[in-house]
Amino acid sequence: MNAATEMIQVKGYKVVGASDEGKCDRCGKEGLKRTVAIQAVDVDGLGFSDAVEHWGVCCAAYAKYGSKGSKAMARIEAEATKADNDRAYEIETKGKRIASDLVYTYKVMFPVSHTESITFDCLKSAANRKYAMTGRSLAGSYFASNDQGHIVRVDGNDAADVAFYAERGFSQITKAA
Repeated sequence: MNAATEMIQVKGYKVVGASDEGKCDRCGKEGLKRTVAIQAVDVDGLGFSDAVEHWGVCCAAYAKYGSKGSKAMARIEAEATKADNDRAYEIETKGKRIASDLVYTYKVMFPVSHTESITFDCLKSAANRKYAMTGRSLAGSYFASNDQGHIVRVDGNDAADVAFYAERGFSQITKAA
């Protein structure tokens, strides 16, 4: 990895996904068909978020498993596929918690006989219902909104949940429950 990473005790490496770089940051080889995103992990098994590099499958297999054999390379590719699938699933499930579809909110979740416009409280209620379906506790959660008027209830006790929505432009609009 880079000099800053080498100063911190690196215990091993974690495959964080597939990559289409075509060049290995470890050995410098170019024109590679298969590369993976690699992250160094410390003694506690935590990754260094700013130290993701793109390595060829061969270099990643050797660094992680001490072998450039086909079984080690297949394990690296399987880890990359699993990481990509896990990330896609997380994005899909967390995306479902955003209350943004006003027609759905108005006609399905809160049907009324008159045609008054959807209010902020209705969107908050929709976000609450979607949040409740996850089985998470309301304690420590809060509402967040983005510039498009979408609302979501964020689990304030889960740093990954907070980071996920912050990266998508959501900011806290209520106090934590």
